[in-house]
Amino acid sequence: MPASFQEILLAFEFVGSSGGGMHEAFLCRRTGKIYWRSEFSDLDEMNDELPDDVEDDEKYTAIPDKRELGLGKPMVLVPMPRSHQIANARAAATAGAARVLSQQGLTPERLIDTVRALLADPPARECLAAAARQLMPADAAERLAARVQALARKDGAR
Repeated sequence: MPASFQEILLAFEFVGSSGGGMHEAFLCRRTGKIYWRSEFSDLDEMNDELPDDVEDDEKYTAIPDKRELGLGKPMVLVPMPRSHQIANARAAATAGAARVLSQQGLTPERLIDTVRALLADPPARECLAAAARQLMPADAAERLAARVQALARKDGAR
């Protein structure tokens, strides 16, 4: 049975509620079951035992943290080398929503200079933010949850 929109939205809010990586949720694309995981010991009763293959993107979808979405803010992105993050960062930069810096050869000074330049240039920040809002609208969480739900329904029909 596919996960409901409400379940997916609750999982999205759960993942984003910890302030950074302390909560995880995974949607099984075949069954629609959401697996919950928290690093907080007082939430042990809600921790599910994660499947061994939970990292298999064909079988499970990791529910993202809301901070991963940007949600309309100007961005300076430093994607991890040899990862999907490079394509995501390029897409944001192509849309005019982000400045992208390569990890290779990145120095603290270069990062600081990039951020300072943006802080000193309100029109540039507003252009980035406007493009980011187009790329990631305010209802991104609801849209994302609806899309994940549709994919889970589609996979469940196979």
